[in-house]
Amino acid sequence: MAPLLAGAGLCLLAFVVWLVTTHFRERPWFDRPGFARWRGFDALASLLRWALFAAGLLALSAHSGAAAAVAVGLFLFGLGWRLAARSAALKRRAMRRALVELRSKHPGEPETELLVRLVLAAHPRWGEELVRQMALDNPDVDDMARVVARMEQGFRGFR
Repeated sequence: MAPLLAGAGLCLLAFVVWLVTTHFRERPWFDRPGFARWRGFDALASLLRWALFAAGLLALSAHSGAAAAVAVGLFLFGLGWRLAARSAALKRRAMRRALVELRSKHPGEPETELLVRLVLAAHPRWGEELVRQMALDNPDVDDMARVVARMEQGFRGFR
């Protein structure tokens, strides 16, 4: 029973480390705590997270292969859900619905202005100038949704 609890605890601790590092990484650089600004923070946190998860799976498999399979299944389900929730297709669908609602509220307003309102409502920190340029570059709601989804995922340009 002890390896089962230890394995589950290590897997849960890996999840908490992932949550905390994601929380720090999503904040603006100047709002991060000092240790999270260190260049190697993300790599070290990722290494710690995967090491904890692997140790948890190893402890679970020592007690029960079925418990380890359930943990891997939960991990894969969560990963799939995260990918689907952050996808451009889901963002496109949500933006289309919101745009239809905005059109009914503001019938005479140009499409680019509605796109600017729509994106600024969700992401006011991006600033009006950036969002207006995005709307000019991507006047179609599908293109704008793709760009917004990439920016939400942390896309920093081509490397």
